[in-house]
Amino acid sequence: MEPPVKREARQEPMPSIIEGTEGMEKRVLEAIWQSKEMLTATELAKTIGISAVDLNGVCDKLSKEGKIQYEMETRGAHIVPRVKLGSSLSEKISQLTTDERLIYQIIEESGRKGIWIRDIKNKSNFEQRRTLHVIKNLKLRKLIKEVTSVVASKKKMYMLYDLEPDEDVSGGAFYDDDFDREFVEVIRRMALKHLRTKSIQHKKESPLVRYRASFASATEILNYIVSTGAITQRLTENDIKRVMETLVHDSSVLKVQSAGNIATYKIARMPAPTVAIQATVCGHCPVRRKCRPNAVVSPTSCVYFNTW
Repeated sequence: MEPPVKREARQEPMPSIIEGTEGMEKRVLEAIWQSKEMLTATELAKTIGISAVDLNGVCDKLSKEGKIQYEMETRGAHIVPRVKLGSSLSEKISQLTTDERLIYQIIEESGRKGIWIRDIKNKSNFEQRRTLHVIKNLKLRKLIKEVTSVVASKKKMYMLYDLEPDEDVSGGAFYDDDFDREFVEVIRRMALKHLRTKSIQHKKESPLVRYRASFASATEILNYIVSTGAITQRLTENDIKRVMETLVHDSSVLKVQSAGNIATYKIARMPAPTVAIQATVCGHCPVRRKCRPNAVVSPTSCVYFNTW
């Protein structure tokens, strides 16, 4: 057996994951911690001065307890596992019961979208009381958290504790417990102002140049809004796109896909104001030019007035 490899001791405080261990397990954890790089099983055995067989038994136990983790490294045609200390999260997960681990994995798979408690019940095949008991324990351990969806605020959703909800769940910048209509309207007005400015900036240019220059992407509109300094809340490009869709729906803005399939927007041409006569039946009459008093077509004998 080769003598132990001496390594320079680290001056940092020992991780809490090593505390409470004794004997060979503690020696393995301390050797991994002292190393500046992740070790292979062979390197770890040489460092401690034990056989590979003894090391495998210790590492297997530590791995199940979440105190060490393996990362695979490709070396030519071979894949070599390297060992590192487990995190406090992996240690917490290692202490879960079978029920808790199952529901944790179901919630983990939902990612930033989260998952309804009904779907958790269906996937786990647990009854209501059993599901709620497990969820309560996971919340107490700070492994999961409850979030509210803007789509259905009365339904409980769950996701991993350290994740931030997706915008489809949180509502993005336009939600703070409730939908902020006033804030959306401010963004709408600023976007329209920018597009109107672009539509008149190149009046002396050719019609084609004016047309092309009147479009703006969501990124450009976002940069304009940020540059004004009027908005202190953080906005994203997706926030702007959602607002622009409302303007497209209102026919205030035209949307065109540019090169690269990027959505661009321009102010819609406003319809000319309607003259009062156009709103009457006379404005649409095909023989109005022949209409005069005492003629065959006359206002006094018009059969359409009563209908109108």
